[in-house]
Amino acid sequence: MNYRLLRAFALTFSILFLIVVGMQFTDEINWDEFDFIIAVPILVVFIFLVDLLYSRIKNKKNGKLILCFALLLIALLWAELAAGLFSSF
Repeated sequence: MNYRLLRAFALTFSILFLIVVGMQFTDEINWDEFDFIIAVPILVVFIFLVDLLYSRIKNKKNGKLILCFALLLIALLWAELAAGLFSSF
């Protein structure tokens, strides 16, 4: 298995594990199986693409800009799926 893909899966598992632990301590986090099914491919693809793009960028300033842009995109996608941020207008 590719090291980058393994790292993407490990980071995805860590993020989802934090959500599961948070669900045990508060009622504010209310995820069901569908939420986890949707979150896994989104996080794996996002982490893999950021790692791939960041490793191929020679100029670190541009790499940080791409990373910030990618984080903004994933945050907007996550907000739309979680709360319907854009479809509620």
